Amino acid sequence: MKQFIRNFNKQKVVGTLNICSLSLSIMVSIVVGLWAINELTYDNFYPDGDRMYRVVQNFELNGKPIRAATSFKPLGEIAEKELPSIEKMCRIVSRTMGVTFHNMVHFGVPSLVTDHNFFSFLGFPLKEGDIETAFSGTNNAIITESAARKYFPDEDPIGQRIVSHGYDFFISGIMYDIPRNSHIQAEVILPMFGSFKSWEWDSGFYYDTYFILSPSGLELVRDIHFSKTEPGFDNAVKGDKSFLQILVFTALVILIIGCINFTNLFISTAFIRARSIGIKKSQGAGRRTLILEFYKETAVYVFISVVGGLL
Repeated sequence: MKQFIRNFNKQKVVGTLNICSLSLSIMVSIVVGLWAINELTYDNFYPDGDRMYRVVQNFELNGKPIRAATSFKPLGEIAEKELPSIEKMCRIVSRTMGVTFHNMVHFGVPSLVTDHNFFSFLGFPLKEGDIETAFSGTNNAIITESAARKYFPDEDPIGQRIVSHGYDFFISGIMYDIPRNSHIQAEVILPMFGSFKSWEWDSGFYYDTYFILSPSGLELVRDIHFSKTEPGFDNAVKGDKSFLQILVFTALVILIIGCINFTNLFISTAFIRARSIGIKKSQGAGRRTLILEFYKETAVYVFISVVGGLL
């Protein structure tokens, strides 16, 4: 450490540049790396994820080929009835709705209208409430813990009345926040109600339909985040795998450049150490000792740069 302080005082500008450039490249690599991990782990936590599929349809609209992840409500019911390989079925309509909490309407609330088996199908746990019964009634509603803090900061949300589309619901459970790396996101979970419940083949092309079955030609849930479906016919949070690969490659290049710059700057100041090296040699210092001192000094620079990059 004394050697580092002594040499740093002799070359403050170069030493500062060394630390700053390496810190910057480490910072970029960490940020991109964490983002890449988040992207690549999308939807890999569902209990039956290896057998969970989403219906995707291919058709033409105004002469343009469309790959749509949404479908009509009856599709799931008929498929479950007629295909023995389907073990479970669940439909989800993702919407930003106006929801009334405490007689005050909050617009743009991320909401899901879904079947009663939503929680057992996807395996989302409840923080409060019985997972077997909390979502079984026609007027039950589940909110996330962040929504509970947001809309009911000073009271217990369980049993509170909320209103959506003119229908009354009562909060029967609080779920843990949905993981950020899930293509499904919401603050409020509601059962099928009103037009969502009555729509047939003639309207309501809004339903994401999921099956748990043996491997087939549908879309595996773990592939949804990077799937190439039409945005207007897909409610999922999407990612771009090509962009992800480019960004990861760029981060690696930046890190390599940072390391090269660090090495060049370190070598360019070697003449400053020449005198002290000569003195140490005259006093009997061996090659191994001198190399070890260089490693120690470099390690201090790298440690400071890593801490700076993390900060």
